[in-house]
Amino acid sequence: MASGEEAVGVKLGGPVRQDGTGERKFTDYYSKWDKVAKDAVEEVEKDDAVQVASSTAALGLDSDDPKSEAHKKDMEKRAGLKEAKKNWDGMEAKRSEAKMVIEKESDQPHRSLEFEGELNGRRVLVLKDNTGCSYELGPDLDRHGIIKLYVEKCKRCRIVLHCKLVTSLIEICHCEGCTVEVRHPTHTFQIDLCESTHVWFAQNVLHPGHKIYSAGNRGLQITFDDRGELAAPETSREGKNCKQQLLDNFELSTLPTAAQAAEQQFVTQLTNLALTDTKMDIDLQTECVTRDVGMQPTTGREIQDRKDEIQRSLAARGIDDASIERAQNRLDAPAADSEAERLKGEGNKAFKERHYVQASIYYVQALQAIEFEQPRQAEKVAELRSIRLACYSNRSACQLKLGDHATALQDADCGLAIDPDHVKCNFRRGLALHAMGRSTEACPSLGKALRLEPKNKQIKEALMFAERGAQKQMEAANRTR
Repeated sequence: MASGEEAVGVKLGGPVRQDGTGERKFTDYYSKWDKVAKDAVEEVEKDDAVQVASSTAALGLDSDDPKSEAHKKDMEKRAGLKEAKKNWDGMEAKRSEAKMVIEKESDQPHRSLEFEGELNGRRVLVLKDNTGCSYELGPDLDRHGIIKLYVEKCKRCRIVLHCKLVTSLIEICHCEGCTVEVRHPTHTFQIDLCESTHVWFAQNVLHPGHKIYSAGNRGLQITFDDRGELAAPETSREGKNCKQQLLDNFELSTLPTAAQAAEQQFVTQLTNLALTDTKMDIDLQTECVTRDVGMQPTTGREIQDRKDEIQRSLAARGIDDASIERAQNRLDAPAADSEAERLKGEGNKAFKERHYVQASIYYVQALQAIEFEQPRQAEKVAELRSIRLACYSNRSACQLKLGDHATALQDADCGLAIDPDHVKCNFRRGLALHAMGRSTEACPSLGKALRLEPKNKQIKEALMFAERGAQKQMEAANRTR
């Protein structure tokens, strides 16, 4: 198997012996396996059930010799990861404690949210699953340092923001018919998968450099009352003088399918198209988001503006055209396939060194590089498909090593959605299912992997243990009848 993409596996002991009649004897084999499983339970997952721990070790998710140097290194990594997870869980608990969720309210009159009242002393606000309600974050919340505002799955709600947000970020998703009235400068909005949502900015709160990112929206209205002539968002629909855009991200998208169009990101911002300081030249402009050489979100126009500035600057210094072009090209983001391949390679290296969390992160980044820059050239499709498949398969292997069997199963399934006959994804799907105690479901996946690669000893051993587990499950079920 390829380096960095190999199934994480073990040797399960000596060969299965046969007696004089040709029948195989498993006694010694399973005796040794029981010892390996016992050691794995004691050293790795003391709090796990014996069956899960033994399955984990047997199916290639742990080291084969608890006294080997490789196993020792794995155990050290696991200990570090467990401690990191403990710390992470602690941070997540603190974040949860800081979050106030107001949800499932209906037809509530307009009210100002008080820090010690509705917010209960918490600094992250989530408005979720509310219908026909009106909320106001007043200027008195400034002194409490409200961190962030999320608006999720709300319908026909009105949110008025008068206070400063520490992150200067509002996220809105899966909403319908909502209005967000922005009366304090807020740098960034992320609006996804909404219908008929209106974001209204009062005078002097939307500045050049502030960005409204959007994806998968229909009927998204963005209004900027730059002259202070509108008392409320409703009046902007009456044709009053203001800067306004009505967006349908699906219509703006150039991608071939609705699923791809829903993922394509756009940015709306005040743009000085004439490159002058005249206020009259500044207007709302919506453009497709791309990435620069540092993989930061930007637009093609902004990259070109920077290239033009380089051209003017270097030409004024007498630099030749070829050198200017090379300097300009350094601003371009790497091609999606080359960046994804690079990140996959970094993931493979980290995997070899048993840095499974870091490897998983690299594989995620590789997948994001592909998804962000949707393939425009037919000759790249097969190559990008191959990279995606390897990343899902490899990330599944990482999650198996980390003991996150549910995520390993999800990643394997993502890979199989691309190629149902992928050996490693079938194999790792079976490993994850068996480790989750679902041996009966694991057998078909492992059986298919073995049919595709009949000489693979690892798959044979894994299938044998899964079949044994399935048999035990069936016997136990029969006993309870």
